[in-house]
Amino acid sequence: MKLVGIGLAILVVTSIGSGVAFVVSTRLGDDEQVSQPQWTTPERIYFKRGTDLWSITPDGAETDLVASGLRQGYGGTLGQGNTAPLPSPRGDLVAFISFDGSVRIADATGGNAWTVSDTPRPDDDIYYGTQNSISGWSPDGARLIYHVSMTYDPHQKKEPSGIGFYLVDVPSREKRPLRTLPNFVAWSSDPERVIFQQQSTDYEAPCAPTPCPEIDWYSLDLTSGAATRMTKEPFPCTSMQPAKYAANNRLFYGCANTSTQESTIVVARGDNTERIVLARGGYAEFQSPAPAPSGEQFMYRHQSEPYISGSVNVELRLFDLASDVERVLLTGCPIDESWLSATVLLVAEQPACEAALNLYRLDIETGIKTILADNIGR
Repeated sequence: MKLVGIGLAILVVTSIGSGVAFVVSTRLGDDEQVSQPQWTTPERIYFKRGTDLWSITPDGAETDLVASGLRQGYGGTLGQGNTAPLPSPRGDLVAFISFDGSVRIADATGGNAWTVSDTPRPDDDIYYGTQNSISGWSPDGARLIYHVSMTYDPHQKKEPSGIGFYLVDVPSREKRPLRTLPNFVAWSSDPERVIFQQQSTDYEAPCAPTPCPEIDWYSLDLTSGAATRMTKEPFPCTSMQPAKYAANNRLFYGCANTSTQESTIVVARGDNTERIVLARGGYAEFQSPAPAPSGEQFMYRHQSEPYISGSVNVELRLFDLASDVERVLLTGCPIDESWLSATVLLVAEQPACEAALNLYRLDIETGIKTILADNIGR
C-alpha cells in the first residue's frame, strides 16, 4: 500500500474511496485558503449500495435515492480526479459518474440531474479510448472541474481529442477546456484560482532516485492563465497526501520519500515553511493525516510491516497535539474515515475484515459506534 493511494479526494470535500462522500470545510494557510472559512457539519453523506447512489443526513434520519445504474467500483489518479461521488461545498449538489461513464450532477434527493461531460469514447484500432473523473468543486459550489484521460491499452495508438481538464459553470451549464492546467490539487478560496503541483527545480543535482523527491505548489489564475508559485520551500516528497488545513491555518500532509524509504506526517505553514515532523517511519507506515476542526488533534492511519502472509494490520489512531498522547480508535479493517464534528468521526469499516462495508458514526470520547448504513459498496 502506498502512502497516498487510498482513494481520498481531500481538501474542499472528502470523497471516500469506499463510495462514501461528504462535505467538509477547510483552509489553506495564510496566503491561500481553500473552501469555507469555518468548519461545518455536512448536510448530506453520500454512499453507494450495489449500483445505487444514496444520500443520508448525518443523524441517519433521512435517506434518499440519488441515482441508479452506476458502474461498479471506484478509482482515481492523483492530480486528475476520482470516480467516487463528490458533493458540492454547500452539500446541495453531488457530481457522480453515471452508468455510461459520463459526469452528471444532481441534487441531494436525485432531482434536477443533468449530464456535464461528453460520453467517453471506446478505444478502436486507431485511437485510445477515454474516461472521465471528477476533480473538484469551487468553494462557492458554482463550478466544477473534471478530467478526461485515456484508457490503458498495451498497443500503440493515437491520442484522441479532448484529453485534459474542463471547467463547468453550473448555473449556465457551460463548459470550457483548461489547457494550461497540468494537474489538480485543490481550489483556492478564490473561484478563479486553482492549485497544481510540479517537481521542484530547487534541488541540487545529481539527485537519486529520479525524479528527485521535491514538489512545489502553484496557483493558476483561470482567467489569465498566469501561474504563481505558492511554496517558499518545496515539499520533500516523491509523492504527498495533503490533508486539511486546521483552524490555526496550518497544513497537515503525509509525505512518502523513495530516496529515504520513509513516510512522515508533517505540519507546516501554507508556503511549507516552519515545518514540524509529527511522525516518522517506514515508507507506508504513516498515512492519511486529518486534523480535527479545532486543529488540536489529528487522526491518521498506522500500517504495520507486512506479515509472512503478505497481509498488514491497519490502526486508526488519534494524536493530541497539546498532550503528545495518542490512542488507537479502531484496528483491523477501517477503510476510510473523516471528521463529522469535533468529537464524531464518519467511518467506513469492514466488519471482521470481510468484503461488505458498514458506515458508522464514531464518538471518539465514548467509543460508541452508531451504524448509519450497512452493506455499502465500492
